[in-house]
Amino acid sequence: MIDVLKEVSAEVGRSVPQVVLAWLRERPGVHSIALGARSEEHPRDNLGSIELTLSEEQAKRIERAGRPPAIVPLWHRAMNGMDRVSKAEREYLEGYRETMGLLG
Repeated sequence: MIDVLKEVSAEVGRSVPQVVLAWLRERPGVHSIALGARSEEHPRDNLGSIELTLSEEQAKRIERAGRPPAIVPLWHRAMNGMDRVSKAEREYLEGYRETMGLLG
């Protein structure tokens, strides 16, 4: 996953933490992000993510790279329970469906 984050970071000319925060901010169901810092520079760098918007293609590459393998019960929900999911679950489970080859 770090390789994809570095690629996107180079594409947009921003730091990897800025890319991660921009990606997290756009995830469905994410309403707040807790940050930690080991230096005074870290929070300043993190604030640079506010102005960054990733393309849909970049966001999908990051999501795909970090997607865990389909495991029980998620594969079962992805195959049989898509009519009963929240917006946040839908995007996550659609990723599983893609991994399992269930999307066209």
